[in-house]
Amino acid sequence: MKYGFWFSFLFLFSGCATSTPYQKANYLGYGYTSTLIDKNTARVGFKGNKLTDRADVELMLLYRAAEVSQDNGFQYFKLSRLQTDRQSEAELMTPRVPYFQYRRDGRVRYRRSSVRGQPSESFITYNQFEAVSFIHMANKKKSDDYYSAEETLKNLKSEIKFDN
Repeated sequence: MKYGFWFSFLFLFSGCATSTPYQKANYLGYGYTSTLIDKNTARVGFKGNKLTDRADVELMLLYRAAEVSQDNGFQYFKLSRLQTDRQSEAELMTPRVPYFQYRRDGRVRYRRSSVRGQPSESFITYNQFEAVSFIHMANKKKSDDYYSAEETLKNLKSEIKFDN
């Protein structure tokens, strides 16, 4: 019961941190970006936060490519020079619990102590992914490398987590 408050506090606020939803890039750069280069070429990208895995980042990039193709009046698109970058960050975690120490002279001293039974230090590694690609858009399927924008949007819609 001594640690019950802290565990319930962590459980309550653990839901606040979620993976990056499908959204336009926010002030931190998380989300999708797209730039039209010429009438049938665009550059699209998606950057996820520490909780967004690589597969989700690449799926959202593919979804954005299909959206850009349809928005520009094209039925098909081809990805070229797809690049997914990973940025890793290790964080040192030292579990500590606050407690008050009562001294003989009547003073109270606030201290932090390691949690009993837990390792004193551990590392947590976070991976952050960003995918970028050029897309070539067309109204006819020129080769097997081209995806149908309409089918891609329809098939991936259930896999994508949208911003509400």
